[in-house]
Amino acid sequence: MQSVTDEFLDAWEKYGSDPLVWRQYIFAEAAHRDYLLNLKAEREEGLAKGRKEERENMIRLLRAKGICTDEQIANLFDSPIELIQQKGE
Repeated sequence: MQSVTDEFLDAWEKYGSDPLVWRQYIFAEAAHRDYLLNLKAEREEGLAKGRKEERENMIRLLRAKGICTDEQIANLFDSPIELIQQKGE
């Protein structure tokens, strides 16, 4: 796998002689990097949202089935009891 420096030097050899082509290359690389960063951020946001929904569903299920008291659920999820009571409503 090439290092970033090696990739830069290869690109410079290929496109560096023409300033307009070099500028297009730099902008294309920046756009690609931004695209990848946005994908990563969206994925992390989606995972966090999914975990939150799963946690809320678990709280509702435990309360509905009467498996645990609100205090036990709060301890299990390391959450304030007020939050547990609110999710059960």
